[in-house]
Amino acid sequence: MQNIIERIIFVTQLIVKGLIPPLYSFERLETFCKQKISKNPTAHLPRLFLAHLYKDYRKYPEARKEFETLVQQGYKDKSILKALGEICYKLHDYAEAIRHFEPVTLRYSKDKFFNCYLGMSYVYTQEYEKGLPYLIRAEELSLKDGPLCEAIGFAFFELGNFEKSAESYRKALSIGPSSPVEVRNNAARAHVHLANSLLREGRREEAIRQFRLALEVEPEDSIVQAITRTLTELGEKRPVD
Repeated sequence: MQNIIERIIFVTQLIVKGLIPPLYSFERLETFCKQKISKNPTAHLPRLFLAHLYKDYRKYPEARKEFETLVQQGYKDKSILKALGEICYKLHDYAEAIRHFEPVTLRYSKDKFFNCYLGMSYVYTQEYEKGLPYLIRAEELSLKDGPLCEAIGFAFFELGNFEKSAESYRKALSIGPSSPVEVRNNAARAHVHLANSLLREGRREEAIRQFRLALEVEPEDSIVQAITRTLTELGEKRPVD
């Protein structure tokens, strides 16, 4: 009962502070929460509101400090761990992002941004096999953008699945046809690696097709020249543009 009364009082005071011009003043709300915390350092609501306030205003180091204090005080609600994971991701602390995300994966399995952040955190820490399911799920949940497809392509490439890598890079190019040359180069390299593996298996025609697909993505000249030389050695000619 006491907690409910405290919540009502805090929310009422917060609304009053927010309604006094200038409306929703960051400085006023920050000062209000800090005053509450100084009187009672273990007060949950003002610290939680302050943490989210910092997060909304992209003051990530300050937000992280407040959320971590909440966790240290025993408040390990799933939403707090998720928010703390997102902040660590924004601060490029990917190992910590993973640590906070992992306990709540089931709760946010259908959150496309959660899956993207966790998947990318695994990629940045070179745990590609762990990251791929989350990146693929983020894409399936309609988060279809070039950078995500590029990350999927990169992860598949690092795992040696060049067919899937090329497919993902080409998807990235279809979403953003004006993608930087690096993406086109990576797509071409995936096709070339796949072609070379097919050659080692004696599947010459399939390999030649992959070399031609590599040319189709229009990589930089050095890659084009290398592919052209290989096709010539195979007795093939580069198609006339």
